[in-house]
Amino acid sequence: IVEFDADYKVLSNGVKLKERKLKNGNIQWHYKISNPHSSYLIMLGIGKYEIAEKKSKSGVPLNLYYYEDEPGSMEATYKFSERMFNFFEKEIGVAYPWESYSQIPVQNFMYGAMENTTATIFGDFYLVNERSYLDKNYVRVDAHELAHQWFGDMITARSGTHHWLQESFATHYDMMYQNEAFGKDHFDWVRRDYNDQAIAETTKDLKPVAHSAAGTVRHYPKGAFVLQMLKDVVGRDQFNVAIKYYLEKHAYSNVDTDDLLVAFHESLGLSLNWFWEEWIYKGGEPSYKVDFEQKGTLAYFDVKQVQKQNNLVGLFDMPITFTIQFKGGSALNKTVRIDKQSQRLSINIPEGEEISFVLFDPNNRVMKSVDFNKSQEMLLAQAAGAEHMLDRYDAIVALSTMEFEGKEVFFMERFEKETFHGIKSEIITLILPLLNENSSKLAALGINDSDVKVRKAVLNNTLRIPVNLEPEYLSLIHISEPTRPY
Repeated sequence: IVEFDADYKVLSNGVKLKERKLKNGNIQWHYKISNPHSSYLIMLGIGKYEIAEKKSKSGVPLNLYYYEDEPGSMEATYKFSERMFNFFEKEIGVAYPWESYSQIPVQNFMYGAMENTTATIFGDFYLVNERSYLDKNYVRVDAHELAHQWFGDMITARSGTHHWLQESFATHYDMMYQNEAFGKDHFDWVRRDYNDQAIAETTKDLKPVAHSAAGTVRHYPKGAFVLQMLKDVVGRDQFNVAIKYYLEKHAYSNVDTDDLLVAFHESLGLSLNWFWEEWIYKGGEPSYKVDFEQKGTLAYFDVKQVQKQNNLVGLFDMPITFTIQFKGGSALNKTVRIDKQSQRLSINIPEGEEISFVLFDPNNRVMKSVDFNKSQEMLLAQAAGAEHMLDRYDAIVALSTMEFEGKEVFFMERFEKETFHGIKSEIITLILPLLNENSSKLAALGINDSDVKVRKAVLNNTLRIPVNLEPEYLSLIHISEPTRPY
């Protein structure tokens, strides 16, 4: 129950039962939470706001707060809010566990946002208009905090050791919604970034995900990737069955890491102790050394696990897919559990087929570092013909260090055929500093690209603005004429 000046809006957890004007001119606000929740999730937000009132498909009121003097910020900031709410209810399979959901920006917030029960607070630096949305948006954070209403608010970790059950899940589901909002290539790009962050963190220490001092990288990006691997191992539908069971069994109570494992056992009949042991209770990630050779009609992959092993990091046992792509367009895929220090896999090559390129774990489904040297011919074919963006990107990166005839022409062709900013930006980084005819052509293409990240890559890699491209560069900052002579 809060009494405050009538010129202000007041928000707290739960349902607003009453808003009553008092004789002294103030307003009394009465909020009540419907179910038990952790005390660290209590909030009180007071300020001068406008409120956009929406409603989910399931009928849950969605209250979107924004500043009175920034009406243009509402649509851009909350661009996906209603859609992601509907997506999460369907994907998680458990109805939103409270009666309403509000989001409110505040000044000088020390973090990005906070998942207070029914009422998320976020720093007003995420309030954006249509133009500033291009530089920073609230979408990922919006999804992350909404997912916490189930993972963290409906169920809460019993202690710091199990904190990953909140942050890894929220990060995993915000990653899923990024897939919905921005597409598969963006989703894969995020996964690769999370992979690389985890590998870098392992150079500092070997703490596991389930550790009170695991740190931000393991609780957020690594744990989110680990959950994606778990989903790949059991299947998306089965994963959702187990998560629904887990949430409903422990609704409005505390959980630990074993509770999640038991939920998978009880709901699916699967023994996943091995996965918990490798990825949650122990630290580190696998590091693979891969070699390939062809002898007649047989293709051989030799795989070694070369990570340093000790009582904190052991051998990893993971299903990994091997792909052989043929020049005729067909492909062979074989999935094998790699669980030994050294393994050799042989694959029969169909009569008349000629190998174009080969892949180890296509699309980076398993968190790892890998050393797999390939011929220039294979890398050229992979860069042009691999199904997944990450595999084409890896080939582009490998080729960038090689010298070969027609290199610039090849990269220019790839730039015009690719659609994802990660690959285009990599090519820009390679070609623009050359300051030649191709770099000028590429700059012109990049400046006019529909993706703002590609346009930024041009700006970030420009050493000298060609005179003939000056108007195009100026167009990026909406200046039609030069402000000083060049």
